Amino acid sequence: MTRTKLPFSRTLAAILADPSKWPLCVGTSPSGRRLQVWVFAGSEAWEFSKSRHDRYAMVLVPPGEPAAGFDFSLLANCTPPILLQHCGSLSSDAESQIARAIIRDGGRRVLAIPTLNRWIATQ
Repeated sequence: MTRTKLPFSRTLAAILADPSKWPLCVGTSPSGRRLQVWVFAGSEAWEFSKSRHDRYAMVLVPPGEPAAGFDFSLLANCTPPILLQHCGSLSSDAESQIARAIIRDGGRRVLAIPTLNRWIATQ
């Protein structure tokens, strides 16, 4: 099954490939060695990302789209946890589906903001 790349995947890939860009991103450790990666999801995800995509190492799950159809493998080697940021309304079922898709594609830990629900890979 071919999965669709997430919006902002190319931008995130460029950030991941160039650690000199990491200190410019929200959530990067003070040393600049640990990059925080975000997944924006929910009814306002597009609007939320418009003012933030240039300051966050992030991808976006389009509202109303099933997470299972997207390729989250870009997040596999990111420092955990991946932050799943609610942007507007996001059901607990959708939150869980997105987190499970991140884990399915190699993510090790996911933390949802603001619910603080957590998912951890078992492998």
